[in-house]
Amino acid sequence: MSAEDRESQMRIESQRRLYQALLAELQTRRIHRPEGGRSSQMALVAEAASLAKQLTLGREDLTALWNEAIAALQLPDAKVIGLPELPLQAKPRLAMSSSGERVATYGAAQEVVVRQTSTGQALFRRANPGAILWRLEFAANGRYVAWGKRVRDASKLEVWDVDRQTALLETEDIISDSAIAFDEESGRLAFVTPKGEIAIFFPTSQKLVLTEPMDFMPGQLAFQPDDELLACCSATDENVRLVSPVTNRVLKVWFFTQFRGMRG
Repeated sequence: MSAEDRESQMRIESQRRLYQALLAELQTRRIHRPEGGRSSQMALVAEAASLAKQLTLGREDLTALWNEAIAALQLPDAKVIGLPELPLQAKPRLAMSSSGERVATYGAAQEVVVRQTSTGQALFRRANPGAILWRLEFAANGRYVAWGKRVRDASKLEVWDVDRQTALLETEDIISDSAIAFDEESGRLAFVTPKGEIAIFFPTSQKLVLTEPMDFMPGQLAFQPDDELLACCSATDENVRLVSPVTNRVLKVWFFTQFRGMRG
């Protein structure tokens, strides 16, 4: 390797470290933002976006920046800045009820369709023109279906009652590419807001409950079937945390090396 190549490689590595440091600072400020810190928050987003345009970054790194930018744009005086395009592609989505009696699909027609598996009969249709779905989930009972989507620069979550053909929840208060998890027992739905809150939605009463912002950014979510607990995989590390949405406490942490060795 020539001296010029080594110098170029060192410069790229330095830029990557700076980019990661900026992301970490943004995540810290999102949870513990000081008074009057709006301008500095947007300045950090702009600086990270400038670096991202110079680097060849993976989807995970770009998604992290988009999430922080979306959180910052919730501020009333935030200014829109240029961000590198997130390379999302429209992919087919599939979800099945636990009984196997119903299946939900999303494909090239940009339409969510719920069918009876035994007959193929369409029970529910919902067009999503111009949308890219990143998640499609079915409640265990097959009655409720939910999906997360992006339309232009907005991230949205929709929850529908298939039997009644009615929308139960439509909100933009969700992080793009974040998890959506149904509780198999009660049909509750959990998702993550841009502020790092865990939102619990009750379809039967249409009640929405928010935790306080967590001191980590929840990524993947899974309900514990027999208790009021959620297992959360952080979006910034590979540890698994057992969280109580009621008390807002992290009850236990499994480090990735321990989790990888678990059986069961």
